[in-house]
Amino acid sequence: MWSLGATLYHVATSQVPFHPLKGRRDTELMGKMSDHALVEPDIISAAETTSWEVIFEKELPDTCPLSVARRAKITFLIRGLYRKPYDIFFDIYKREVANMLTTFRLEVFDV
Repeated sequence: MWSLGATLYHVATSQVPFHPLKGRRDTELMGKMSDHALVEPDIISAAETTSWEVIFEKELPDTCPLSVARRAKITFLIRGLYRKPYDIFFDIYKREVANMLTTFRLEVFDV
């Protein structure tokens, strides 16, 4: 479920949710970033600055092309998918996705 949340973030923003300066090879820092998101329920992404500071974000970035309403729904889903126990949230996730698909068209790819 956690990976689904990270994928949803990536699809919505065209960015990976956790990015250290050294990239994906820095598995230790990637692990610390993702572990922090599990402990702090509102965190949906993290980035390392050039001064080696890690900035944690609770919202999708301003560059996200979704409307405010869609951002709120997607952010809610990402937060829920990052949380444990996953099985409790999965029913909510299925219901919210079904609702989104019937209330508005979500275009994932722009070809």
